[in-house]
Amino acid sequence: MAARARQPSASYSISQGLAWNRLVFEDREENIWLGTYDQGLLKLVEKVISFLPLPGASRERYVYPLLEDRAGNIWVSAGEAGLMLYTDGSFTHFPLAGVSGAVDLSALYQDRDDSLWVGTFKHGIARLRDGRLQIDRALSAQIKDRVDVIHRDRAGNLWFGGRTGLYRLDDAGRVTNYSPKDGLASGHVKTLVEDAAGRLWVGGYGGVSLWQNGGFKTWTTSDGLSSDSVLTLYEDREQTIWVGTYDGGLYRLRKEPAGWKLTRYTTREGLFTNEVKQILEDEQGFFWIGSSRGIYRLRKQELNDFANGRVAAVSSTHFGSADGLEIQTSAAAFNRRASKRVTGGSGFPRRSE
Repeated sequence: MAARARQPSASYSISQGLAWNRLVFEDREENIWLGTYDQGLLKLVEKVISFLPLPGASRERYVYPLLEDRAGNIWVSAGEAGLMLYTDGSFTHFPLAGVSGAVDLSALYQDRDDSLWVGTFKHGIARLRDGRLQIDRALSAQIKDRVDVIHRDRAGNLWFGGRTGLYRLDDAGRVTNYSPKDGLASGHVKTLVEDAAGRLWVGGYGGVSLWQNGGFKTWTTSDGLSSDSVLTLYEDREQTIWVGTYDGGLYRLRKEPAGWKLTRYTTREGLFTNEVKQILEDEQGFFWIGSSRGIYRLRKQELNDFANGRVAAVSSTHFGSADGLEIQTSAAAFNRRASKRVTGGSGFPRRSE
C-alpha cells in the first residue's frame, strides 16, 4: 500500500470558554470536574462551568491532585490549603495532624482498605484513616523528598515514585529503593502504569523503564527517545504502551516476536506539538493529548499505520484558545467519558458568571 501524504493539522472555531485545566474527569453522576492552575476548582453540569469556592483558598489557587474514591466522593487539594473532601455540596477540610501552616499535596491514592495515601511537598507521606490525616513517619523516614505517584500492584506491593526514584513497600513492611544505579532510567519518577500482564512501567526524567522478573529494561535517548523527560504512560486496549514526553513527542512501544518495537511521533510526523502531558483514548478510536498549548486529537489507527509503514505521516486536530479554551490546557489527568462530554457535541462548555 502506498504511503499517504501528510495531512495538515485541523482546528475548529467554537466560541465557548473553558479554563486552564490541570485535571479533567467525570464522576459517576456525569458531572465534569476541572482542577486548574490559577482559577481553583470548576464543576461542569449540563455544559455550564461553575466556580466552586474552596475553604481557605483564593479563587486563584491551583487544584492538584484530584481524586474520586470508590464511594463517589471527590477529594481535592487546593494549593497550600491541603486536603478537602467534597460531598453533598460542601467541602470538609482534613488538616495534617501536627503541622501548622501551608500543606501542599503532590499525590493522592485510595488503597485497598479505602484509606488514602497522600504525598506532600515538604512533610513526607501521610495517610488518612478513620477521619484523621497523619504523617507516616516510619515510611517518610525511608522515602525521601516529594512523592508524585502512588500505585499498589496486583501482587500487593505499594509503589511510590518521586524525586528520589522508585520505592517498593511490600506486605512485610520492607521498603526497597530503586534508582539509576539499579537500572532504573529515571531518578525522578513521574508516572506508573501496571499493564494487563502485571508488569510495572515507570516513567520520569531520564526515560521509561519496564520492571519485570526483579529487574529493569529501559529506554532512554540512547535507545531512540528524542527526549528523556517522560510525563505520562498509557496502555491501550491492544496492550500497546504509549509514552508522552515533555518536549520529544509521543512514542509507541509494542511487543513483537523480535522484541519491543519503539516508534516515534513528533511535529515532523504530524503532531501539533511535541509536548504530551496526558493521553486519553475514547470509544471512537481517538487519542486526546493534553499540552500547555491546548488539547489535540489523533486517530490511533493512523498512528498504528505509521508504525507499520502504511502512511508517511499522521494528522492532528488542535483545540486551543481560538476554539474556546480561554487559557491553554495543561491536563495532568483525563477521564475517557469526560473527553467526550467536554469536547463533543456542541463544543466546549460555557462558563457561568
